Amino acid sequence: MTSFDTRYNISDATHDNRMHAEPPGLFATAARSRAPVAPAEETMHRVSSAADRGVSLTAVALAGFLLVALVGFVATVTLGATPAPAAEYRLTVLHVSDLRSRLEPVTEAGAACAAEDHQARRCYGGAARLAARIKAERAGGGNVVVVNAGNALTGSPFYDQYKQRAISDTLNLMGFDAMTVGDRDFVDGTQMLAQFQQTARFPLLGANVDVQRDPHMRDRIYPFLATVVGGEQIALLGYSSEQLIERARPAGVVRIERIETALQRWMEQLQMMGINKVIAISQAGRERDREIAAAIDGISVIVGAAPDPAGGKVARYLTVHKGPKGHPVLLAQPDAFGRSLGRLDVTFDANGVPKTWHGDALEIAEGGAEDAAVKAHVATLSAPLATRSVVDRRPQPAPVR
Repeated sequence: MTSFDTRYNISDATHDNRMHAEPPGLFATAARSRAPVAPAEETMHRVSSAADRGVSLTAVALAGFLLVALVGFVATVTLGATPAPAAEYRLTVLHVSDLRSRLEPVTEAGAACAAEDHQARRCYGGAARLAARIKAERAGGGNVVVVNAGNALTGSPFYDQYKQRAISDTLNLMGFDAMTVGDRDFVDGTQMLAQFQQTARFPLLGANVDVQRDPHMRDRIYPFLATVVGGEQIALLGYSSEQLIERARPAGVVRIERIETALQRWMEQLQMMGINKVIAISQAGRERDREIAAAIDGISVIVGAAPDPAGGKVARYLTVHKGPKGHPVLLAQPDAFGRSLGRLDVTFDANGVPKTWHGDALEIAEGGAEDAAVKAHVATLSAPLATRSVVDRRPQPAPVR
């Protein structure tokens, strides 16, 4: 069984309003492979070791309960009480999608900016500006999560020159809490994606992506991240397109399950855990997200993949759909290439149903503030690059979303 790892415990000064359980290492492996459960004394040893490293016992207790629930172990874990649902709970979701390794500002179409583009202020995005905006939105306080809906790899000279390490190092500096895997993340195969996962300080999600028979990616993609934010339990649940293999043609052993089948199974587990505020992070496209919203009970919010950049900016950031029981399901999409940062503010009732909401795609435009550390990091990477041409390394173009 994979050991408890503190990489995803983000209760530091930057993220002092929440603590993360470590579902990837502690319970997702058992859920996927049905591995034997550790004896009680070993479980307690893990808890003691985690506490010694500064990991919240409440987080460990939640992970221990998940281990019980997912593999049918009959023992009871009583390391800490789970929070009671609040009568009203507010959450801010900051989200991006389809960065495609664009670390420097780009045009609306995603091309590298020429001098005349900068002069005409036609450049958007850039990791340094995006990081600064994320930091500024966090600084406003409240309960905040920052998520990435995938397709972070391939697509620029940064990836062609440095492969996955330049992207993971940059995303680490930006402070993401979780990322769903997309087809572009698989283009160079499971070995490359495993190297990305090993250096990322956030979990990779994909409830319908099965890599358990792959020697490189086994136990490295997880269905969801259960966490406590502002004293309330929430779950970040990832899923990807059913055309992932067709689009990426990855080297490795990858199986894609029908989204509804996978989500129904994992939503049942979340219900057993008493978590009723579920934020889905999707790389499946708007049409499939609409179908998921109508079919899967219990999902409150879906932050989706960016639409095809050939269509220009997002026409409508937020749409509201009805779930199976008539409850609202919020579907939000940012622009591709980091041209905007999605911000969705939601107030939930005690049953996890959205009561009020508002949101927008915050444009990351020329002249915006830049994060100094990210700017210096990208400048170091950029200096040796001989070309700025944007490269699309997928074997076929992305479908219109």
